[in-house]
Amino acid sequence: MNSSSLGIILNYYFYKETSLILDVFTKNYGRISLVAKGARRESSKYKGKIIYFQTLELDWGGKGDLFTLYNLDWTGKNKIFTGHQLINAYYLNELLFKLLPKAEENINIFNLYNDTLILLSNTENSIPILRNYEYSFLDYLGYKPRLETEIDNNKPISEHLHYQYVLDSGPKQVQVSDGKLVFSGDSLIKIKNRNWKDMKVLNDAKLLFREIINNIIGYKKVYSRELVNFFYNDKSKR
Repeated sequence: MNSSSLGIILNYYFYKETSLILDVFTKNYGRISLVAKGARRESSKYKGKIIYFQTLELDWGGKGDLFTLYNLDWTGKNKIFTGHQLINAYYLNELLFKLLPKAEENINIFNLYNDTLILLSNTENSIPILRNYEYSFLDYLGYKPRLETEIDNNKPISEHLHYQYVLDSGPKQVQVSDGKLVFSGDSLIKIKNRNWKDMKVLNDAKLLFREIINNIIGYKKVYSRELVNFFYNDKSKR
């Protein structure tokens, strides 16, 4: 059975003597694995086309978990990544690998991923883009953080109070202004509204989303975060 879809290469690696296995995120079929037969030959029709982060039109067929790639064509404008934006793009990939099950269609996440790649390739100010991606990604996966009301009494969050965010539950009012996952009500409201103008709000969102993601993946290491810190010594980049 043959299939086709828009897709983006997340990773690829050598297979046998002349081929490659591609890990691809497709719009209509989720994450799948494709064999690009003979892709490493100089005469391959795939030469120069197998590149990360580009939107592709893919045709494949076969059965099981490993399909055979029949054709691959570029669509749209080439996305260029350099410096920390390249590592930010790898961060998006790593979240997909860790949070999105294989072969699970999610058109909303595909569109979010593709649109975010385009934004990252066209701006130097990546921090609001990453926070917006994490928020939407969690929402589409069913893990959207509760930011509207307290968990104890369903009272609306007040901008004048402080709350501790309880994982898998939501915000609980506290009498202290600091501590693990303690945020001002003002910051929680701005995160909910995606008001990324204030660096304090961006930093609070990074802490909150990171902890939620870590909790979901069982606190496994996210290597792209470490790459940013290692190369740039600037934690605000992630």
